[in-house]
Amino acid sequence: IRNRLLLKNEDAFKDLVSYYKKHDGLISDATNLKSNFPTKTKDAEQFATYYPFHKYQFDLLQRFLFSSNALVASQIAARGMIITTFDVLRKALKNREVYNFTTAHDLCTEAQTAPPADLVSKYDTAKKILANNSLDADGEKLLKTLHFINQSEQVSPTIENITKTYIDDISTYYDVKPVLEKALKLLVESKLLLVLNNNYKITSNLEGKLLEEMKDFDVELFIKKRELVGFLKKLSIFRQVAAINEDSVSYNFNVLTDLDDEIIPSTNKKLKLTAYSLFNINEERQDFIEGLKMDTQYNKDVITLVPDNTNFNEIDRLLEEVKRYGYMEDKYNNDDDPNKRQIIREFSTIKDEKEKDLTTLIENAYSNGSLIYLFDENLLNKDNFKGAVNEVQRKLINNIYTKRLSSQLSEAIGGKLVTESNDEKLHRFFSGDEFKFFDVKGNFTGDHLKIVEEISSKMNTRYIDGRSLEDEMSIAPWGYSFGSISTTLAVLFRAGRLAIKFNDTDYFSYRDKATHILFGTGSSMKFKSARFKSITKTLSASQKNQLIQTLLDVEFEKNTGKKIGFNLSDFEAADAITQLAEHFISSYNTLKNTQSDFNKLFGNVGKQKDVLLKYSAKTTE
Repeated sequence: IRNRLLLKNEDAFKDLVSYYKKHDGLISDATNLKSNFPTKTKDAEQFATYYPFHKYQFDLLQRFLFSSNALVASQIAARGMIITTFDVLRKALKNREVYNFTTAHDLCTEAQTAPPADLVSKYDTAKKILANNSLDADGEKLLKTLHFINQSEQVSPTIENITKTYIDDISTYYDVKPVLEKALKLLVESKLLLVLNNNYKITSNLEGKLLEEMKDFDVELFIKKRELVGFLKKLSIFRQVAAINEDSVSYNFNVLTDLDDEIIPSTNKKLKLTAYSLFNINEERQDFIEGLKMDTQYNKDVITLVPDNTNFNEIDRLLEEVKRYGYMEDKYNNDDDPNKRQIIREFSTIKDEKEKDLTTLIENAYSNGSLIYLFDENLLNKDNFKGAVNEVQRKLINNIYTKRLSSQLSEAIGGKLVTESNDEKLHRFFSGDEFKFFDVKGNFTGDHLKIVEEISSKMNTRYIDGRSLEDEMSIAPWGYSFGSISTTLAVLFRAGRLAIKFNDTDYFSYRDKATHILFGTGSSMKFKSARFKSITKTLSASQKNQLIQTLLDVEFEKNTGKKIGFNLSDFEAADAITQLAEHFISSYNTLKNTQSDFNKLFGNVGKQKDVLLKYSAKTTE
């Protein structure tokens, strides 16, 4: 072929070498294909020798000629390389301008002069489709180019390779490529082609039959709406804004659609981020937004996200296609026909690719949407999405958390409070006017603090478990952190203002070590299972002082071996009476049981036991 059909005279060869040297970059790009073997023209001599062909075309032609689909109608044998090359030169290239090249469709036409009837029909259909859509591309030549690539099996049928093998003027690549992209898309939609991993191929008869069957599946509107919600749940942009930390408190937003389909659920129903469904923007988008602003201008607890619906039609189409491919998977995945199973595996891959495209389009629609809150509109984009949404979320938090603290307490403080032996150190655990629970002597002075009043109000008349207390106080209008709640209860317990039920036992004193596991770092689970109630009965200052002094006068410490002081809590002071009574009753019982003449000698003492018994009952509120 080189020595006969492609032989040039000396002057022509020199001209071609000169042309290569001027355009070597263009020629290298045009012949650099994604393939299983090197296709790029390596030097000027090779270029001049094989012109108007590219050397790689002969490798592809050889494989194409001996592929099963390239046999002549009589099935005798594939046409020879020499004959095909000669026919291309004398027919396709006869009137072509100098420095234009042989194309894949030229080779296909002359190598397969009698293609199968169904392939001819597809050529004709493709030509009509592109002509009817006024595209500057030849449908028959495009399908022949693709057929040549597919059957030679050495070059990937990507848009780049298809374009490079379709054009005869290599300088037109960037002009022709977008036209062929539109053409290929039309032919895919017309079920003439399949695209798999960005590789195109002509559909077989069985593939065409299955595609036609797939087209008959009806995807109703409610199904597409449901599928859209499924895609929204997978988007990372919503996970980024589902929770926001403010003053050491995590606020979890309930992210849902306008029809209350949960995207990212939260138990806090006061914090709502509503993302409108693309299917429910049923008028001009900006008019829709203006109406929404009017409707929600007084709603302090909801932020609304209206997606950009520019690509709605494409999203709608892809939702249908993905669902239809899914139907085919379900129906034929275990079919007896291995050919069908192979096609369905390809359909599954196509579905996965379309899902990726769909996810990207949906994410773009919402990340480039409009955020509406109290009549204000914020325009979003990918770069500012998280920051802009977080800023509006902070406005919402400030508007509905009207009893929020300026700072929060650490749960670690609670554990230290109940184990601290020195009352005078208690005030050192806290700073700020909101948390002045104790004075320098360790006396509780926090009755009128906002957090004490708010938490105590939930426990004044009933026991409440830690989980319920946290769930209630962490939402609007309080927004207390777990640390603030648990540490405040530790304060109340230390001050004798709290009763605890835990593991079927009642506790009233922080000195009961069994209660220490309810407070401090890592105590969350046990804290939530315990139940708490405010001790509302209190002693006046004069009553408490009189009681402590009386106990000191009757030598409480000497009799019981326990220390008391004026800094005892009201409960501890009252319980000291019980402890002293129990001590005397125990002493009486011991003497009575060890002294035989006890009743004779001390008959009147027995009467005093009855008085003591009145004070020996368990101390309660």
